[in-house]
Amino acid sequence: MSYHFRKPDPASISKMFSMLLGRKVAVRSGSRLKTGSRDVFTAATFRTEDGSMVGICAMDLPLSAALGCSLSLMPPHVHKKIVETGEWDEMAWDNTHEIYNICTRFFHDAFSGVMIALDKVYTNPGDLPREHIKYIRRASSRYDFGCEVHGYGSGGIAFASNGAD
Repeated sequence: MSYHFRKPDPASISKMFSMLLGRKVAVRSGSRLKTGSRDVFTAATFRTEDGSMVGICAMDLPLSAALGCSLSLMPPHVHKKIVETGEWDEMAWDNTHEIYNICTRFFHDAFSGVMIALDKVYTNPGDLPREHIKYIRRASSRYDFGCEVHGYGSGGIAFASNGAD
C-alpha cells in the first residue's frame, strides 16, 4: 500500500508548539530552508516499524535553539549564545531532540494507520548522511514554514517526505 504525505497545517503546527511551550508560536508558509554544505541546521529522520524512512524534518539553527531553549524556559541569552557560537547547551539540545520527537505527529497524521517513530536526530549537518541531504532536497513532498517563538526569535522548519510503499 502506498501512502502520501500531506502538508501540515500551519495553524496546527502553531497550536501544537504554543501548547507545548506555553507561549505564542506563529507559523506561516516560509522560504525554502537552506540545507547546503555551508548552511547550519539540525535534522531528524522518521521511520516506520519496518525501518522504512518516511520523512525528514529540518530546522535552521535559530529555530532549533529557540524551540529547545523555550521548552524549559531557558533565558533568551542562552538561545543567542547558541546561535552566535553554534555550540549547544546540553539541556537545550535535549529539548530540541524532544521537539523533533513531537514532530513525529505530523508524519503520523499523514500516514494514518502506520506507526511512525523518530529515528535519528542530527545536531550537525555534517553528520547527516549524504543520501539524507539528497532526500530532503528532492523529496516529492516538501513543505517549508517560517516560525516565530515569542521572546526567543524565529527561523525556518521543513518537512520532507517521499511517502511510503
